[in-house]
Amino acid sequence: QRTLLLLLIHPVASSYLRTGVAGKEAQSAQSINDACLSAGGSGCKLCPTDWQLRGDKCYWVSRGGEMWSESRANCSARGSQLLVIRDSEELEFLKHLTQGSHLFWVGLSISSPEKAWTWLDGSRLDQTLFPVSGPAEGDSCGAVKGNRIHSDTCDSAFQWIWYGGNLRAQHC
Repeated sequence: QRTLLLLLIHPVASSYLRTGVAGKEAQSAQSINDACLSAGGSGCKLCPTDWQLRGDKCYWVSRGGEMWSESRANCSARGSQLLVIRDSEELEFLKHLTQGSHLFWVGLSISSPEKAWTWLDGSRLDQTLFPVSGPAEGDSCGAVKGNRIHSDTCDSAFQWIWYGGNLRAQHC
């Protein structure tokens, strides 16, 4: 049985769960869905166990470290990808999620032959929003620490951050 992170869209359903009416039954997706239905909710979003929900994304932080390419392959094998950071608010969220303590791989690397910072989705990094600390060399990948992006050799072993996480909408 899996425990899921839940964002309730309907205030009555939120109140229903907060007051404990659902009790221990809220441990599974089915009972959460039942609680949402009973309370007249319009829908909820679920993330897998150990993932964090923010907006429409689920985030997961690894516990162990790997090279950037291994981290990327690990994400892909699970239907997710290394994080592509879209705005400064997301970077601030990551600071709190990771407690700003270590470097964490994200989906950023130097593309060849342009030698430009490029996200995994093909978009270019806007360095006016996110300046990168460190050299931008051909074997550099991007990592976050706190609310800054750092350049490091892609062969370094760091923890990583995925997003995606098979976020599913449960319509209640």
